[in-house]
Amino acid sequence: MDFDEAAVVRTYASEALARIGESRLRFEGIEAHIKKDDCGGTYPSLHICAGVRLLVKAEDLKDAEKILNKMDAEKVQRELQSEEQEETNSGATNDPPSEQLDQLKTIVFTYILIVPLLSALFADKIDNIFMVCLLFVGLVGTAFIHLRDRMTKLEQSLKEQEQRLTELDR
Repeated sequence: MDFDEAAVVRTYASEALARIGESRLRFEGIEAHIKKDDCGGTYPSLHICAGVRLLVKAEDLKDAEKILNKMDAEKVQRELQSEEQEETNSGATNDPPSEQLDQLKTIVFTYILIVPLLSALFADKIDNIFMVCLLFVGLVGTAFIHLRDRMTKLEQSLKEQEQRLTELDR
């Protein structure tokens, strides 16, 4: 592409945002390039003054604007959907979900069952080996519930990331 005949589609505040626009245009089959003034990378913050420009051929300018406008609209729509989802999730705190019940069970188990056993250990009312076994089982159960909850959260996060990536591929 001849940069003298190129048209500026957008000017971005950062190179990262310009790269996203460039990638989307290239995905749609439009040749796009980034032009920035940072003295060949010597002064990376120098482009703050003039911005990072996204260039296309003059004949592709209208198509590029349509694609980037559509991309911006999709971004706004995703943000609105995530806000609505957050509002619906925050409104559902009246009934405790199963995750909160599992945490409550853990706390009850830890403080109601283990505390008397600890006091019995120091009072020499129960054999010390039996007490250590009970404590070990309680701690392992508590750790298992915590790890299971953490894995569930990580799986949900991974699924959300996959959905976002598939939306971006479309």
